Amino acid sequence: MPKRKDNTSPPPPRDEIPPNHGGPVRTPNVNDVLSGRGGRINAHPGNVQFREIVDALKHTYLSKSTKKLEKAHIASRLVRQCVPFLI
Repeated sequence: MPKRKDNTSPPPPRDEIPPNHGGPVRTPNVNDVLSGRGGRINAHPGNVQFREIVDALKHTYLSKSTKKLEKAHIASRLVRQCVPFLI
């Protein structure tokens, strides 16, 4: 019978989004991350900031020693730092 590993990691992140949070955005602000393609989207300040944060976290996330649960926490931290995402 295989030995059970001792789970000392924190539980997976549970980000809560309150009901009716958000709505239509007519004018994105500089912190918004826009979904799309092309120069205007790539140059938007929120998208530039998002890519910088991704670059800072990428090495840890892709490391062979990073466990699956740790990766979930890294992704959650990324989303918390970069909200709101606009489609």
